[in-house]
Order: sequence, then C-alpha cells, then structure tokens
Amino acid sequence: MGNNINLAMSDIKIIEGAKDILPKDHQYFTYFKKVVRHRCRHSGYRRFTTPLFEDANLFQKSFALSDEELAKFFTCSLKENCKAMLVADRLPAMIRAYFEHNMRDWAQPVELYYIEPVFRRMTEGKYEYLQSQCFGLSVIGETDAAIDAQVIQLLYQILDDLGVSHLVTLKLNNVGSIDDQKNYAQALQDFYIGKERSLCENCNKNLLVKPLKLLSCQEEDCKILAEIAPKFSQFLSQDSVAYLESVKEYLKEIDVPFTIDEKLFLSELYYSNLVFDFVGTDKVTDSIATGGRADPLTKILGYECDLFAFGAKMNADAVIAMMKKEKIKVPSKDNLHVFVAQLGPEAKIKCLRLIKDLRDIGVKSVGALGKGSMKEQLRLAQQFKVPYTILMGLTEVKEGVAIIRNMEKGTQAIILYDQILDEVVKLIGESNLDKYHPGELVYS
Repeated sequence: MGNNINLAMSDIKIIEGAKDILPKDHQYFTYFKKVVRHRCRHSGYRRFTTPLFEDANLFQKSFALSDEELAKFFTCSLKENCKAMLVADRLPAMIRAYFEHNMRDWAQPVELYYIEPVFRRMTEGKYEYLQSQCFGLSVIGETDAAIDAQVIQLLYQILDDLGVSHLVTLKLNNVGSIDDQKNYAQALQDFYIGKERSLCENCNKNLLVKPLKLLSCQEEDCKILAEIAPKFSQFLSQDSVAYLESVKEYLKEIDVPFTIDEKLFLSELYYSNLVFDFVGTDKVTDSIATGGRADPLTKILGYECDLFAFGAKMNADAVIAMMKKEKIKVPSKDNLHVFVAQLGPEAKIKCLRLIKDLRDIGVKSVGALGKGSMKEQLRLAQQFKVPYTILMGLTEVKEGVAIIRNMEKGTQAIILYDQILDEVVKLIGESNLDKYHPGELVYS
C-alpha cells in the first residue's frame, strides 16, 4: 500500500504557470520588501491591503471585459448574482476602498502602497505567473505633473537601491485625455475598417470595442498595420501635450532618465495623459514597473464624481530575477549561529532548556533532539553551516559543562554550563544577536 501511495504522489506537480518561493528566494523577497517599506515610509506612504478577492464587476468594468474575456480570470460564484474574482489589479480595489472607507475625509492626497500578490490566468511576460508578487502604490485625490514625477522617481530610487536601475529603461507616453482617446479611437477604426482580413482574430474582436489595443498586438501583419496607422500625437490636445512636457521637466530636475515611446499603451485602458513603463535593457525582461494617471477609473467604476488618481505597480519577481542575474547578494538573517548536539536522555533535557535560553537572548540556534548518533548530528551541523556547535553527553551533564566546537577551525573548548550563554555571545558578537522586543507594545 505504501508503494502505491508514493507512486500516486509522484504524479502531483506544481501547476504550470505557478511558482514556489524557496527560502533562498525569500531572502531576496524579504530584502525587496525592506527597501520598499523604507522608501515608502520616507515618502509618506502608508501600507494598505485589500482582500485577495473582489466583486468580479470591479474588474470587468475596469478592464472593459466581455463575459468571454472575464472567463480568462479566476472567478467563482459565491451566491446568486454574486461572482467573486481573485485580484488581478490592485488599483481598482484601492479606488473602491477609497470611497467605501470615506477617505475623502482624510488629508489629501491619500498616498497608499501595498506588497501583495495579484492573479492572472493569462500570463503575458517572462516573469509573470498565475500568482505574481507585486508592489504598488497610489496617490488619490489630487493631480499634478509634479506628483507623477515623484512617484516615478520613487520607483526609480527603489530599483537603484536594489542595484538594477542601470538595467532598465524608463519609457513615457502621452495617451491623452478621454476626449483625445475617443477621437483617436474613431480615427483608428476608420483606418482599419476594410483591412480586417489582415488582422488576427483578437484584433478583429477589438476593432470596434478596444481599437487602442490593436497598436500593441505582436502578430506580424498587425504590427505592420500599426506602423502605418494614424499617430496619436496628431490627436492630442494642447493641455495633454503641456502636461507631459511638465512631467518631463520635473523628471530631468530630479535626475530620472527617460525616453519617449509613442507606441506605449498599457493593457489597462483606464489611463489618461501619462503612462510609463520600466523595461529591461536586455530586451528579454518585460515590463518591470508600469503605471500612469488613472483619472478616468472613477467614472468607469460607476462613481458619480471626478476623482484624480495615479497608480503604479512593480513586478517583484522580475526585479529579483534581475538581481540574481547580476549576482547581487542580499543580506540574510536566516544564517544560524549555533547547533546543539546531545546524546542520551539526560543531555536532551539540558539541551532543550539550553536551546530555549540561547534563542531568548538572540542566538539563532537549532538542535537535533532525535536519536541520531553524535557523528550524524555533527554531519547535520555542517549542513546547517553553523560557526559553532555545542556538544553534551552524559559525562558533560554530570560534570556541569559543555563542549563548544569552532566548526571552521576544528578546535574546541570545555565551558561550565552556567557560562555557556556569555561565552556564545562573546564568540558571535553582541551586534550579531537577533533580538526581538515585545515590550515595544503600549497598553492603554
């Protein structure tokens, strides 16, 4: 029976498009979050988390999805007339939360950030998964080109802190006002109608409902038509042109390099005036961080008021992949200080207490409390790559001592049991202790 169970289990694999985050990967993700929190805290952003699932209508409206397109996302029916969807984009959820929690009464603009997963059944980029780790932020309640430039600079600073800013190019484009987009969409439809036979199936579907998407199609014939299609710059209002010029001026002032890409249109169609995209210079890494001015989103979601909003998001998986490619090493607090090896029931009791006491003072400790031989335990200590091992057997218990072995040098010394904690702290250094202070809590 046991063999049959093992054989059955061997057929279970991770779902294609999903990804495990191993401990070595978490070291990078932990450092990524540390940098994000540090920079956001300095810039006045507060962390905010929306649920992993929302009303599917929120995203169907945000992305202008047909029922057929909605089926490409993760949805389920909770009850009659209520369909839930795993979050594919956090910005619409934050706009929903802004109104639901009366954030209009807060100091404006409301600056929030998140470090949460997003879910997409149709992955588009090299480092996009069914569940992707995402950092994002939003500025809600005000509009100003200087705000946009500050957000972009914050993303650039984070990439620089992580050691990969030189591996990315910042692209900007002016996608105009809502009226500009409507006029351009009509011009595109006029241009493409009659050329349907040269378009792929998706572009034929988008022609009458989402003509701007035709410009980003990667099918060869569609790309050729996009090259000779009318250019958006011909349809931009003077206000839109002036807005982008202001953003460019501010970015130059705060030393953020950029290029203009008139073909840049993001997959989310709720942006206006400004969109941006940090892309890898290796031409392999897709979008690393994207965003723009999302002022139309409020009306798209059905709120009967104007609300200024700027949103940005960063693909943590893509950033970490670049860091690894650059052979960037991140600091880690996961390395253990001490391995405690014991032999015999009396020694096991003493070592159980010793491990607890070591951990209480900030010494990262682990011990093999099973029935393994001392030789097996020392082999395990080498696998943990600890600098020191404490050894205790029946003799040491009776004499009230322990042996501390320097694993690198192979030397060892006998220490009185009551002096072990002081000796270990001396060996690893007070500054290297990993201390926790629950006393920081304040009870009122």
